[in-house]
Amino acid sequence: GYGVYAAGDAATVINSGAITGGQQGVYAFKSASVTNSGTITGITGGIIANASANVTNSGTISTSGANSTAIYANTNAAVSNSGIIAATGLGGSAVSAGGDIAITNSGTIAASGSFGTAVFTTGSATVVNSGTIAGTFGGLDSYGVTTVNNTGTIAGGLFYGIVSGSSANVTNSGAITGWDGIRGAIVNLTNS
Repeated sequence: GYGVYAAGDAATVINSGAITGGQQGVYAFKSASVTNSGTITGITGGIIANASANVTNSGTISTSGANSTAIYANTNAAVSNSGIIAATGLGGSAVSAGGDIAITNSGTIAASGSFGTAVFTTGSATVVNSGTIAGTFGGLDSYGVTTVNNTGTIAGGLFYGIVSGSSANVTNSGAITGWDGIRGAIVNLTNS
């Protein structure tokens, strides 16, 4: 089952306790707005929105199933994280979107299961990171224009730290690691 199931319009959740779903922690038929300082967990997903997702997290949002996502938006996702967002299953993603992603992270966003990708989007990605973004396969995978300001760590285990299907525009004073640290059709890097 679901911890929270919003079958009609939007789901607005403010949580400082524990929300647990046998399938998903929070499911929204349309958009989801979640402020979490507690725990939200599900086997097939932590927070799943069939439209956009706006998430502020200082607690823990996690998923454990194979190919599952801790935070998924079918369109755009905006995530501000100072806590932990984690996918521990095979092929999992911590944050994934079918549109554009905007992330500000000072905590941990991690996909620790085999072939895990921390952040994935078929749109563009704008990421400001002073924490850790890490996947056993990849760190950040964006099909669109990718803009990153990194003072923390972005790490990909088997493949890439950052990969963009378009241009990768990166300002870095932290660590970006992977088989390829940064890969893009065009790479613009300011590194210190």
